[in-house]
Amino acid sequence: MKISKLLIFFVFFCCVLSTRANAWFFFFLPLGGGPTANPNEKCVTTAAQVGGLITIDNNNFLIKSIVGSSNKCTNSAYPILAVTEPATGDIAQRASNVKLDFPDGWEQKPLTNQMKVGGGIAYLTNRTLDAGTMLYTADRKGVTDMESYVASKKNSLSGALENQATSDTVKFQVNGLSAWQYVRTGKLKNKVEVTYLNTFIDSTTEIILITQWTTTGNFPRIQDQLQQIIRTISGVTAKTVAPDSINIRSTNDKTSNSSEDVATKLQTLKNLLNKGLINKEDYEVKKAEVLRNM
Repeated sequence: MKISKLLIFFVFFCCVLSTRANAWFFFFLPLGGGPTANPNEKCVTTAAQVGGLITIDNNNFLIKSIVGSSNKCTNSAYPILAVTEPATGDIAQRASNVKLDFPDGWEQKPLTNQMKVGGGIAYLTNRTLDAGTMLYTADRKGVTDMESYVASKKNSLSGALENQATSDTVKFQVNGLSAWQYVRTGKLKNKVEVTYLNTFIDSTTEIILITQWTTTGNFPRIQDQLQQIIRTISGVTAKTVAPDSINIRSTNDKTSNSSEDVATKLQTLKNLLNKGLINKEDYEVKKAEVLRNM
């Protein structure tokens, strides 16, 4: 499949998501709604707030006031009537220090206003790999439980694909940062089967989402290369110092060196390998470390 078609699928997928509450991964603002007979009125989600920005058919509107429930709003996903005005001009891109290193073959694309509203800071595609990557960030302030945060974002996309299957969320460490990752596979409305690799990374001031996608048949072939991009993350510092679920540390504690504990560590490594979160080389190195520390 040509990348141009895949990009169309991605844009289509974004449009599908933008019609849902809590639409895209970091879209804290309501991104979508419905028009009414009055061009200054729009139907929005219950999360809409005065001063918020919504996007309908790639047009941006600023919410001036909230009217409330109205029979003008017939879509149950957007039951609230709001008074809006067009938001003119280009939307500023969120400032961030996070960096990823992309090898040759990746081409950066311009961000749309809708991507910027959602915290998007980078959008790249690779024609050779037939894959894409979006990098989003959100303010860390106010998030007290990352486990719950990731779970809520994961659940907010439930049902966005047909015949959807989602893996368990795996927590690991990448360059000293706590990370959570899962894979979601399903069919778009046009029946094309796609796979998304979603990685949330916690830092002192930002929550980072790296979402990567390709066709499902192509995913096993390139997943190691997608994981390698994630491993290049830099520019941000860890929120807390957490035990590394991959870098298993040696200890003099007899309990941690017990056969049961060693078996647990080996199984953890095997699970990470099977889910594509570490490659074969990483697995063999860490396995050898665990066995040496017995």
